[in-house]
Amino acid sequence: MTTLTELATTKYPIDKGALHHYYTKFYDLFFKSIQSDVKNVLEIGVENGDSLRMWRDYFPNASIIGIDNVPTSWRDKIELQKMGEERISVKIGDQSDRAFLIGVAEEYGPFDLIIDDGSHYWPHQLISFETLFSFVKPTGYYVVEDTWESYTGDPQNPRKDGCLISYMLKLVDRIN
Repeated sequence: MTTLTELATTKYPIDKGALHHYYTKFYDLFFKSIQSDVKNVLEIGVENGDSLRMWRDYFPNASIIGIDNVPTSWRDKIELQKMGEERISVKIGDQSDRAFLIGVAEEYGPFDLIIDDGSHYWPHQLISFETLFSFVKPTGYYVVEDTWESYTGDPQNPRKDGCLISYMLKLVDRIN
């Protein structure tokens, strides 16, 4: 069986693999044992569609839904949307638009896995999390990539009040 890192490095060279972030090394730790059980994946941030194809190959029984609104590779997104590749659907819209997110989640959810690799802008990440988390199955995962923006800005207060990391820390505090 091909590892997720191999898919993300050779077949679909994207930044999730060993060429850049190496998120796939950690995703394999969490998802390898449930590969066949995952039925529904939502990824925010499509770019040229390679990450959607990677997830499709990694989760053999899953439908993969991607959302994106950034005009880079717009032609590729429209073509991907028209193509209707096997087990892949793409919706064009804004990750900070709650109504859009709810519409997608109601049409395609609930999800075993949601990956936010969209704008990388913490207010968008927070809106997406608050809107979509209730559409994650009880045994599912919600992953936010590229949270670095929550640490930029004031060096004396890198975790700005209200930023995604601050929000998550408060959420953990409330749970405990």
